[in-house]
Amino acid sequence: MALAIGSPRAQRVLEVPPLLWLGRVSYSLYLIHVPVLMVVVHGLHGLLPLEALLLLALPLSLFAAEAMNRWVEQPAIALARRLPGTATRAARPALG
Repeated sequence: MALAIGSPRAQRVLEVPPLLWLGRVSYSLYLIHVPVLMVVVHGLHGLLPLEALLLLALPLSLFAAEAMNRWVEQPAIALARRLPGTATRAARPALG
């Protein structure tokens, strides 16, 4: 973080569209990559070498993360913003 804050060059590198996209879908990717990997490995076990299965799981995980971000995560965020009182509850620190 210090490098990104203190270096204009590092800031430019981190602002390239693929990295911005990866940051946007990172939570969805975190949630979906293991299920995608398991489906690919178990579903195609014995049909392709393990290396090919792992290579196949990568783009499928990225695709699934984009879909999940677009159709689940972003609508949920938008809904939470529209619900009364959600913004104030989220902004207050938890007590206890």
